[in-house]
Amino acid sequence: QDQLEQQMAPRAEDRIKSREVLEAVAVAENITVSDEELDAKFAEIGSRYNMDVEKVKSALGEAGAKSVAEDVKVSKAVGLIADSAVEK
Repeated sequence: QDQLEQQMAPRAEDRIKSREVLEAVAVAENITVSDEELDAKFAEIGSRYNMDVEKVKSALGEAGAKSVAEDVKVSKAVGLIADSAVEK
């Protein structure tokens, strides 16, 4: 297990750093998530688990809903960066 942890640690660190950068982009660009976007994400989650939006919200609770909102913000930051990228 120690060997597995040693192999996975650099990858995990890179993912954390990438997430932090994307969260910073979301803040710097004032990216927000509308109620409609959040409900769409809840509906997407619900479709995977055969649950309606209200059940998803209830199951996730406030902390889970905030986490989902942050995920949507990060996805929007990725989109913003991709749209801003220039092909050479």
